[in-house]
Amino acid sequence: MILKNRNFLMLFRLFFLLIILTSLEDFYTVLYCDPSKSPMLN
Repeated sequence: MILKNRNFLMLFRLFFLLIILTSLEDFYTVLYCDPSKSPMLN
């Protein structure tokens, strides 16, 4: 039970980190580049 919860917590933490990194990447792309050239908005 404890091991399962720990594994789930690590998995959730990785997933959350991935979401944060993706969001930051999109944010910096929009911030530093021309928004019309951003691949996410096309």
